[in-house]
Amino acid sequence: MDKFKITIVGNSIAFRIRPQIEGSKNYGQYIEQTLNERYPHRHNTVENTAFSRATVTDIQAILHSSILQEHADVFIINLGVCDASTREIPFWYAEIINRKKDGLLKFAFQNFHNVFFKKNRRFFVKLRGKRTWISQDKFAKIYTQIITEIQRAHKSKIITLSINAADDRVESILPGSRAKYIIYNKIIHDISKKHHAVYLPLDDLKSSVHFPDGSHFSDLGHKIVAERIMQLLHTDNS
Repeated sequence: MDKFKITIVGNSIAFRIRPQIEGSKNYGQYIEQTLNERYPHRHNTVENTAFSRATVTDIQAILHSSILQEHADVFIINLGVCDASTREIPFWYAEIINRKKDGLLKFAFQNFHNVFFKKNRRFFVKLRGKRTWISQDKFAKIYTQIITEIQRAHKSKIITLSINAADDRVESILPGSRAKYIIYNKIIHDISKKHHAVYLPLDDLKSSVHFPDGSHFSDLGHKIVAERIMQLLHTDNS
């Protein structure tokens, strides 16, 4: 039996559903369902390796030990929002409070964040100069590395997704994020074009309907993304 595999590399945008309702699916699950309906005599799989808070540096850290071990026909790269959002705390601080292993340092930093930073996020975002966790130059460098090393290892088709536009809620809490997303999307677009990846813009999607919490897709949002990705795959798999 022929095999066809898609691997999704990304953050929680690639799997979380808002709101989570019975029967809802993320776009990877919708793609796998559609592939199996259209090509029932082929073994179709969609491996979603995305995880919460993933930045390009997180993916870089596991690129050789994990991502490049995925022998997929297509890679979907869904990164950027965690890198490009303005933040009230620096990346090193966030790494401490989000450690998997509990400890005194994590406990102390978490409590200080909840009491001091979290309640005044907008103020501290501005105080830090609306800085992101990952700078534009660093993002571009590592994003390029991720794409080129996947292509070198597997010669796979790569589809890159844009960052969802920051709605009023996100912009209110994390001021400056809207402008940053536009800049980082251009970086993703330009790198994709240069390295022959397929860039999928999602600028026309509406937060109120397609990503109601300002970041994560609704069931309908995931369904639309899946349909658009399937359109990109149609030529190669018809």
